[in-house]
Amino acid sequence: MTSSIRIIRRGKRPKDISVDLDPSPIPNWFDDPEEVAPCPCGQPPDDNCMVIEGDVSLSRWFHMDCLGFLEKEMNEEEIEEKREWERHMRKHMEEGNDE
Repeated sequence: MTSSIRIIRRGKRPKDISVDLDPSPIPNWFDDPEEVAPCPCGQPPDDNCMVIEGDVSLSRWFHMDCLGFLEKEMNEEEIEEKREWERHMRKHMEEGNDE
């Protein structure tokens, strides 16, 4: 038997839902622009993370190795700029480790 899950935002309960049904909770970051979403990989933030803000002012943690997730929504020019920035950051990090 399969069961269905109904996701309801905080404070919004449609009239057709009975009180005994417990909607699946959604994380605060899903509907609160002040919260920061986790990295798409699911791992917790570490020293090698950065916060990226999206078009609708929602923010998400990204590990440096997970920035490729962003390319799915970028055009060619943005992808090239991101890759150039990554090359610059890797060079900067390597120079910092040599000291």
